[in-house]
Amino acid sequence: MKTADQPLAIDGVRHIRPEIRALQVYRLAAPAQGPDAVRLHQNEAPEDWPDAVKREVAERLVATPWHRYPSARADAVCEAIGQMQGTAPSTIAATSGSNEALWAAYAAFAAGGTVVMPSPTYSMAKTLAVAAGARVVEVPLGERFALDPEAVLRVAHARRAELIYLASPNNPSGNVFSREAVLAIIAGAPGAVIVDEAYWEFTSSSYLDTLDRCGHVVLVRTFSKAMGGAGLRVGWLTAQPPVIAELMKTIPPYSLNVLAQAAAPVLVAHRDLAVSRVRMIGAERERVGRALQGLGMTVYPSETNFVLFEPGRAPAVVWQALAERGVLIRNVSGSPRLGACLRVSIGTPADNDRFLTALAHLRGAGQ
Repeated sequence: MKTADQPLAIDGVRHIRPEIRALQVYRLAAPAQGPDAVRLHQNEAPEDWPDAVKREVAERLVATPWHRYPSARADAVCEAIGQMQGTAPSTIAATSGSNEALWAAYAAFAAGGTVVMPSPTYSMAKTLAVAAGARVVEVPLGERFALDPEAVLRVAHARRAELIYLASPNNPSGNVFSREAVLAIIAGAPGAVIVDEAYWEFTSSSYLDTLDRCGHVVLVRTFSKAMGGAGLRVGWLTAQPPVIAELMKTIPPYSLNVLAQAAAPVLVAHRDLAVSRVRMIGAERERVGRALQGLGMTVYPSETNFVLFEPGRAPAVVWQALAERGVLIRNVSGSPRLGACLRVSIGTPADNDRFLTALAHLRGAGQ
């Protein structure tokens, strides 16, 4: 029998939900990297904001009291986002990155229920759904990662799914799903539909126009890609105002800290710089794709800031060899249907040249 001065040995892990214990912690495999490493592995914007814009944010931050809570719902951020995408602030809920937006939507619509999603798709989509208390059923994408609306709807109805998750453009494949396919799913869904538009600035395809007539559709967007704000952690949900009012109940108040709330409106005010960045990335994406094809590699169509490709040899070997040359890309070969693939983010022209030169040397050396 234990005495009062002998603490009990209790296994806390066994009290964690089994489905959580079955998940893998998000870790980005990356070898040791020097200060001059080329970072083409996280789909970040290739260039930072100019110092003048940062100083403008800093001035706002200095003038903001740090001992007070910021706006509970980041009202100024929602207003700026509304101006940027052409919707009323009441249609927007700001979140700490798009991951929190996804978690909040999962918790609101599908905790204790079922989420149906294509596979492969955004790596955190399933994890966040499970963490929010949902069951996940995956439906394989078709040839060239095409979306099969009949298969998705068949599974969704059979499982009485509360939510369908779609990412378009999709990550890591980079392709935009057929508009007809997505609209068919929206029309036939037994529950709500999330469309993750993290890369919306890189494509003309968006489902913002469906929100007026489709109260069950929720869009997820982010500042982390074209807006060059990955370090700020700003994302948002867009839906009809009554839906946003309910979703806000699953988002903690003060989710965006004072830096994020100071910075987001400033970045929106200078969005012309982001628009120029998108044009540069688009041109570089096409150039990199052509160069990869010139090296005899299979390149998949992309409307994002990255390219999925097959190097024609063991992806892990190519990934490691590039890393040893200071070029970091993403090894996605462990994901379903991607066993032959690597993914490279589009960087500056100089960064892309280093990647292509290193890859050409590896091919010439037979590595």
